[in-house]
Amino acid sequence: MPGVPGLARSGDFRTSYVFFPSVRVPFPSGNETNPMSSPAIKEPVQADATKDFFVNMLTRDILLHDCVLDLADNSIDGANRVLATRKTTPPEATRYAEFEVKIDASAAEFSIVDNCGGISVDLAKNKVFYFGRPKGVIDPLDYSIGLYGIGMKRALFKMGTYSEIESSTETEGFRVVIDVLAWVAMIPWIFELERVAKFDPPGTRIVVKRLKDECATQFGDSTFLRMLKWIVARDYSFFLQKGMRISINGSEILPHKFELRTGDELEPVHFTYLDDGVNVSISAGLANLPDEDTGPSEERSGVDYFGWFVVCNDRIVLAADKTPKTVWGDDGFAVWHPQYNGFMGIVSFDSNDPSQLPWATTKRDVDKASPVYQRAIARMKTATKQYIAYSNARKSAITESKEAEARSHPVSVKELKPATTMRLPTVATTSAYVTISYQAARTDVKKVAAALGSPSMAATKVGKKTFNYYMENEL
Repeated sequence: MPGVPGLARSGDFRTSYVFFPSVRVPFPSGNETNPMSSPAIKEPVQADATKDFFVNMLTRDILLHDCVLDLADNSIDGANRVLATRKTTPPEATRYAEFEVKIDASAAEFSIVDNCGGISVDLAKNKVFYFGRPKGVIDPLDYSIGLYGIGMKRALFKMGTYSEIESSTETEGFRVVIDVLAWVAMIPWIFELERVAKFDPPGTRIVVKRLKDECATQFGDSTFLRMLKWIVARDYSFFLQKGMRISINGSEILPHKFELRTGDELEPVHFTYLDDGVNVSISAGLANLPDEDTGPSEERSGVDYFGWFVVCNDRIVLAADKTPKTVWGDDGFAVWHPQYNGFMGIVSFDSNDPSQLPWATTKRDVDKASPVYQRAIARMKTATKQYIAYSNARKSAITESKEAEARSHPVSVKELKPATTMRLPTVATTSAYVTISYQAARTDVKKVAAALGSPSMAATKVGKKTFNYYMENEL
């Protein structure tokens, strides 16, 4: 029967992956001659899902670069699966040194190839191509970054209409071809698996052809590819720092190093605790020297790393957040302001059961209703308030504060000393200096900058030079 478990026939390599099985159950009609004395007549109402609807809804709200990350997540899980089978594992600092992921993208096709141990035939038949997590199938992999069982299929459906997946372990290999248009026209929810000879090194190769127009355009755009490299460097930073090698179109990706400044007068918050089986780590402090000018029209370097980062099993799921998703503007808390530029907080959640972590299916958002996350937010707010108080006081002593900040140095968040309270420079209650802040039309500021000899001059310098001009010529 189509869509019912057990469709696979002995002697071939087809198997059935079931989702919303189409089962029609006949209901007894009862005593039709005396309906008042018989049970109510029940008739079946069909509630099957159509594949076309499922494919379109599955891919609607995910961005292309997140699909690439979903496929890379599978590679990292493969590497962890290999390490989990060994009696000893390498030091954490070099945990992934032997593993590599190669991503190639163009307007013609997309491919991702890894040497991360491959997928067993049993895992492919019973889990990998299932939509969701099949009941009764347990993944023994601890600290996985794959959770909902839809990432790979969603990515392939999003990118194109024809995909080839080949994978090999040390003992066996298989190949699955997904022709989306033909598959949608089929009644059963199955893919056909073909056993192939194993290959070396063990790993997985995925090629997507017949790219959808919007995906072909993005993969052929150098600006999109630069953004993709930047996102991979940031969101896989902790894997890359542990030796994992990822390249995009032959260019090796170097990790962004998450660092907070420390010194005699500066010490970030850094502490860990266990909450309902989840290891939580919170680090927060000064990541970069703040700008003196806090005008909202200013463009600043590093702004994409200011705010709060949420990390689940070393995978960044929310980056540089400045919204109520973390603390900013949440339940009456301070709203983010450019005055806080320089602040960075990182909250990390680690668990051998990924379902306990507060992340969404796209791994690009958080589950704010998670009790573990709610309790973490309370601690994040406490740490953030300390920086906000300092940034408010700092305005009255800019020079002294900047000098104290400059005497600090950046330290990797993985190497910070435990501290439950943030130490920040002591700001004098009185100062010989004050901050002058006002708004002016951008076009007028550009005109003044041009008159001063530099059309690209920052608004801060324009203000200083015009003030000095007034001092020298009017006073």
